[in-house]
Amino acid sequence: MNVNRAKANVYLIGLFLFCQQAIASDSQPDQPEMELLEFLGSGEMLDGEWLDPLSMADLEQQDLQAKQQEERDNE
Repeated sequence: MNVNRAKANVYLIGLFLFCQQAIASDSQPDQPEMELLEFLGSGEMLDGEWLDPLSMADLEQQDLQAKQQEERDNE
């Protein structure tokens, strides 16, 4: 009797989790959020070449280092 009750509990928990997953997947948006689209579209053009927004911080750091090097060379 206890084995049947345990099996029933496992089946109920599985059914509950399955229903939760079905509800959660329905509530997810089909289209990406506007913030993501704006971020992806914020790439800049440099000499006709698209720049990845994620690498822009690296480019700024390189520009800063180049300017500092020029200042040291001019002194």
